[in-house]
Amino acid sequence: MPHKKATLVPAPPLFAGTILDLMDILGLVGPSWRAWRSFWRAVFALPMSKADLERYRFHTRRTSKPKQPFREVWMPIGRGGGKSINAGLGALFLAISRDYTQELSRGGVAVIFLVGADQDQARIVLGYIKGMCEAEELAPYLAAEPLANSITFTTGARIEIKTASLRTVRGYTIPAVVADELAFWRSDDSAEPDTEILRAVRPGMARLKGSMLIALSSPYAKKGALYKAVRDWYGVEQSRHLVWNGSTLAMNPALADPNEITAAFEEDPSKAMSEYGLDGHVDFRSDIESFVDPAALDAVTIPGRHETARQDGVRYYAFTDPSGGSQDAWGLAIAYFDQQRDRSILAAMRNRQPPFSPQATVDDFAPFIKSYGVSEVEGDHYGGEFPRELFRKHGITYRISERDKSEIYRECLPLINAAKVELLEDKRLKAQFCSLERQVARSGKDSIDHAPGAHDDLANAVAGVLVRAARRKPAVSVRVAI
Repeated sequence: MPHKKATLVPAPPLFAGTILDLMDILGLVGPSWRAWRSFWRAVFALPMSKADLERYRFHTRRTSKPKQPFREVWMPIGRGGGKSINAGLGALFLAISRDYTQELSRGGVAVIFLVGADQDQARIVLGYIKGMCEAEELAPYLAAEPLANSITFTTGARIEIKTASLRTVRGYTIPAVVADELAFWRSDDSAEPDTEILRAVRPGMARLKGSMLIALSSPYAKKGALYKAVRDWYGVEQSRHLVWNGSTLAMNPALADPNEITAAFEEDPSKAMSEYGLDGHVDFRSDIESFVDPAALDAVTIPGRHETARQDGVRYYAFTDPSGGSQDAWGLAIAYFDQQRDRSILAAMRNRQPPFSPQATVDDFAPFIKSYGVSEVEGDHYGGEFPRELFRKHGITYRISERDKSEIYRECLPLINAAKVELLEDKRLKAQFCSLERQVARSGKDSIDHAPGAHDDLANAVAGVLVRAARRKPAVSVRVAI
C-alpha cells in the first residue's frame, strides 16, 4: 500500500528580534525604562554599555558580565517599580520568539504560567500582556482573540493564569513561569507553599531548554522562596540564578508621586524599606519574624492521630474562632489536660471554609461540642451578639476570652517549645501555625497574627483551647443585654 505523502505544516512566524526590539515596538523607551533595559540585557546576556554594566553591578552585586541567559530571575523590587509589566513583557517575548510546535507532540501546547496568590493577582500581569498584544506588529503571533484567562499564540505557546496551588501546575510542558508577588502567596495548604509550588513546576520547565522562572515581589518577612533566593544567590558570581534588587525610584524614576514614599518612611521606616526601598535597594522587614519553629510543631504532633474519642472522667474544653461566613473560615477545637503527663492534649477540631451559613455551622458544631460533655465554648469578641445567640439556641454558653489573640499565642508558644502539648496531625493546622508572624511595634510591644493572605482560624482555636486547658480555670462570663 503506498504511503500517504506527509502534509507539510508551514512554520509559524517568529519574533526575530531581541527583547529590547520588542520594547521598542511597545514604546517602552526613554529615561524611565533605562534600568529595565539594563535588566533585560543582563537576563538574556545581551551586549552592555558602560552604563548598563554599572546598573547591573549595582543591582546584582556581581562584577562580571553575564555570558549566557539565566534560567531563574528573582526580582525583589519596590512597589510601583514596574516589575509586573516587565514580567509580562518577558512572558510575551518567550511566547513569540520560539517555535514550540517543533518540540511538542501533535496537539501539545507549551504553557507559560502566570501564577499569583489568587486569580485576581495573576490577572494583573495578563492584563499588561493583553495590552501589549494590541500592537499592530504583534497581530501575526496571535492564534485567536485573547480569552479571559489565557492567550494562545501561533508558536504553540499559551500564556495562562494559574493560582498558587500544587494541584494546578503539574503535568505541563512549561517554557516559563511568572511568580507574581511571591512574598505574599497564601500559606494554607503547606508550611512553605511557594517553595513547594516552584518545586512542582520545575520538572515541566526541564522538558524545554531555555525555560525561565521569573519570580517577582516587593519583599516582606525573612522567610519563603524569595528570601531564600536573595540569601543564597544575591551577588554570587557563578550562579545561574540572577537576583536583581531595586528600589521603586531606581527602577521607575517617573513614579507619579515620590512624596508618597517620603510619607511612608516617616510613618513606618521598616515597612517602607520593604515596600519602596531607599538608595536604590529594598530590604526584607526587620520587624517581622516567624512565630513558631516548624521543628517544634513536629515534635509535639502525634503522627497518625487525627481525632480522639471522649474519655470517661475527663473534663474537656472548647474554643472557637467564629466568622461571618463570607471571607474567613470558622475554626473549633476541643482539648483536655492530662494531669499525669502535665500537658494539654488536643482531642478534636472542626473547620468550615467560606462561603457558609453561620447558623448551619453552629447547628453542626453544637452536637459535636456536646458529644465531649462540653456545655460552654470560649471565643473572642467577634460578631457581637450573633455567635452567642447561635450557640445559646443549642444550650451552649459562649464566653468571651479574657485574653486577646496575641496574648493567647504568646502563652501557647512556651507550651509548644517545652513539649507541654500534643497536637493532631493536620496539614492545615501546621500551615497556619507556620504562617504566624511576630511583629514588633515602635513601642516595643509585639503582636502575633497570620501573614497577609493567610488564615489562622484553626491555629487560633487550637492555641486558645490548649491555653484554656493548661490554666484549668473558669472562663470569664460576660453578661449581654438582649
